[in-house]
Amino acid sequence: MIEAFEKWIGENTKLSEASRRQYVSQINMFLATYSDISLDNVKKFLFSGDRVYARRFAVKYFCEFMKEPDWIKEIDSLKRNFRLRDRKYVRYLAFDSFKSLMESVSAEMKVALMIMYDTGVRVSPVVNLKLKQIKFDADGHYINVGEKGGKIVKRYLEGYTFEKLETIIVSKQPNDYVFRHRILTTGGKERWETSWECYYRLWKELKTKSKKVLDLGHGISPHWIRTSRAKDLYRQYKDLVKVKSFLNHQQITTTLRYIDEGEFNSAEIIHTEKGKWQQQ
Repeated sequence: MIEAFEKWIGENTKLSEASRRQYVSQINMFLATYSDISLDNVKKFLFSGDRVYARRFAVKYFCEFMKEPDWIKEIDSLKRNFRLRDRKYVRYLAFDSFKSLMESVSAEMKVALMIMYDTGVRVSPVVNLKLKQIKFDADGHYINVGEKGGKIVKRYLEGYTFEKLETIIVSKQPNDYVFRHRILTTGGKERWETSWECYYRLWKELKTKSKKVLDLGHGISPHWIRTSRAKDLYRQYKDLVKVKSFLNHQQITTTLRYIDEGEFNSAEIIHTEKGKWQQQ
């Protein structure tokens, strides 16, 4: 069914390729979680993760694909609840917590998380990373990855990250995927995991492990690594333009949403500026 939905959303919407990938990924997770496609399960799915905004639109398109207009009305009636849930989590993980989390995950997941932190790229380029995209120059090892809009970005890896990466690519060929596995089909033939299958496998491990390890009351998604990196970079460099460039955002308003340092405390600012009028 996921292939049919992917084809339908490509032919019946004007969404960007990145948005289509994201929505198909969400529906793939829904189908992998629930064997019964019902309105009740759709509602459960909408509130089971922290990226409800993306899920709501993905599910609405899926309802159109399934020819269930009444489900769409029901989902729209819960719009206020979605907005509240979207703002529930700050989506920030301190670096010490990040390192403690990596001690509990598989070696493969650890390398994937380190790459995402080093480079700030979204999870999709990591899932689709091939061995031939790993390069080396005078500044060290880096990866060439395709980002939104088809732009190829060059992102360097910390030396220790590359050491760990080497341990999982020893037997791979240039055209092999770094993180996608070879699996057997029902006919006994071998094929690569699809990007959605790989993403779901990594997402599920991260969600499960982080819920156990971190004192948050919930698990995290791969996108937390990107938002956490953005906040840490801004706190270090105090330069929004640099953070925007690092994340390859098209609009600086998007970067601002990642930073979201909260409201200014008026008393704190006045205390810091005490005596400014007396200064020569």
